[in-house]
Amino acid sequence: MPDVTLTVTLTLNGPILTQSTAAGAYGIDSPVARNADKKCYLAGTLVKGRLRQAWEELLPALGPGFDQKMNDWLGQKTGNAEPDGKDKPIAPSRGRLHFEDFVDDVERRSGTLYRISLDDQLGAVRKGAYQVIEAPYAAGQEISFSGKIRYFVATEPEATEIKRCVEVGLRWITSLGAERTVGFGRMVKVEVSEDPNPPQAPETAVTGALMLDFALTPETPFCIARRRVNNNLFESEEVIPGGVLKGSIASSWRARLGQQGDGAITPGMDTARPELCRHFEKLRITHAFPASAAQPVRPVVAPLSQVKFKIKDQPEVRDIALCDGPMLLGNPPVAPSFAVDWKDDDDVRHDFGWPDLEHELRVRTAIDRDLRKAKEEQLFAYEMIAPRGRIEWYGLIDLSQVPEAERAAVEAQLRDLLSQGLHGLGKTKARARIVWLTPGTVAPKRQSQAAPINGQWVVVLQTPALLCDPSRLNEASGDEELCKAYNEVWDQLSNHSLQVVRFFARQSLAGGYYLHRRFQAGKAYNPYLLTDAGSAFVLKGKNGQTPLAQQSIDDWLAYGLPLPSWAVKHYKRNDQRGTLLLGDHWMNCPYLPANGYGEIVVNLDVHTNRQPQKGEFHVI
Repeated sequence: MPDVTLTVTLTLNGPILTQSTAAGAYGIDSPVARNADKKCYLAGTLVKGRLRQAWEELLPALGPGFDQKMNDWLGQKTGNAEPDGKDKPIAPSRGRLHFEDFVDDVERRSGTLYRISLDDQLGAVRKGAYQVIEAPYAAGQEISFSGKIRYFVATEPEATEIKRCVEVGLRWITSLGAERTVGFGRMVKVEVSEDPNPPQAPETAVTGALMLDFALTPETPFCIARRRVNNNLFESEEVIPGGVLKGSIASSWRARLGQQGDGAITPGMDTARPELCRHFEKLRITHAFPASAAQPVRPVVAPLSQVKFKIKDQPEVRDIALCDGPMLLGNPPVAPSFAVDWKDDDDVRHDFGWPDLEHELRVRTAIDRDLRKAKEEQLFAYEMIAPRGRIEWYGLIDLSQVPEAERAAVEAQLRDLLSQGLHGLGKTKARARIVWLTPGTVAPKRQSQAAPINGQWVVVLQTPALLCDPSRLNEASGDEELCKAYNEVWDQLSNHSLQVVRFFARQSLAGGYYLHRRFQAGKAYNPYLLTDAGSAFVLKGKNGQTPLAQQSIDDWLAYGLPLPSWAVKHYKRNDQRGTLLLGDHWMNCPYLPANGYGEIVVNLDVHTNRQPQKGEFHVI
């Protein structure tokens, strides 16, 4: 019984207020939180936080050792916390219990309530102390909010214990939401029932294919945090990285086996899946790109060689990857604008197959339990992707590095492992369904052409990649240094068969306290220098090296760009047992081909059919 789902119904007395972070109706100071279906809800994070507080208050009654169980079930805060020992790496401590929102399924029409504060001296309303509260619930009205709590267990007794402790903890809670000190949200009743085991996905035959296509559908809003520009806002990527998927598979797998915390999938860990244990690190999972399930076409990241200009005040898009030199475009001739200068890229995104996704912003805060108000400087926000409108995320799992003799067993065990879906996706620990697809079902929006165009290949990154050695560059480096660095890395990756003609690239740094202590503890801080998705490189074969160059292009298209030799050496490190792990190991570097980084397309049609035509450009 590895997968348990509890349906929890919390009955509260009105009035009830869980404040929305979105703007409410005109004149409302405190709107009620509503989901995409306009239903009122209690956030799963709110219930989880109050459950933890209840368990902490009940620790003497719940018995010795319950604090360790609580941390295992709900997780522990890590973030930027200092670990024990200067050189000890940070390891995430994710909880096994995943809380969904608790929703009131009845559509409610709202009234208003008013609160004021009186001036002690004047006996009148204090200036500015007037609050208008949205009130969909009358005083004394009983309202039921229902939600799910999901978790994996190894044994039936553990499942029973978790269910009992959840029910005890929730019954200890006296009220939920805001304005509790004036009687809002009083808890009346708690009902906890266990759902029957969900049906497994239909069994699919083992194909023996090198590449397994899949469609992933998150069931709740999720947040795959992109690199942050500030400390309290987590903005979600639209693409789900392969490393996130691989980590979610590993953590779900370990939870099914009753193993605490996160860590490596080691040989012998699961006697029912021995081959998958041995070869899990060899799986390559690509990034999953979103597309409409009605028209499943995998989008393509537009090359940075795309430019915009105007002809008779009408915007035009051209691709200058195959142009021999700088030029002006349009009439009168002007310098074309690149993606970094565009005010709006929706036209290009749609042209390359990217759908419009719905976003949802939620603001959260820690609560001071003594003062019963928000803690100072503990406010943070998630900008999440709301998977609505029949959107699915498409990717593939590459088994080419698994020994051929064991490939069928690995595929069968992987299909079985994912038959009940995926738990713990991203920061919101969303649940997702996985459907296996027939190879070729989801074609890319624009196809690659491996054959050269006039002896050249235009390679466009679809996901970020580690290419340039950051020790060779600094803030004073110019185009000559960057061109030399890219020439060296493409020369090495192609076994000295390719050279750079020109490139259109953008670089960014990925680092910070957490990444350093997680992957490079004990070493000097050195952020990862990534070449961003969309970067385009025009390459040509060296004299007499065309067959070897073509073989490199074919390999990169099929399996992604390998990690450069400098990175394998630079990011090497001893693990806690003293074993030397090279920089291409997942414990030392997150930006690996096995995690979906370095995916490319080659020679897209736009490089030729959107090349500026005679009369449109002026060479300078």
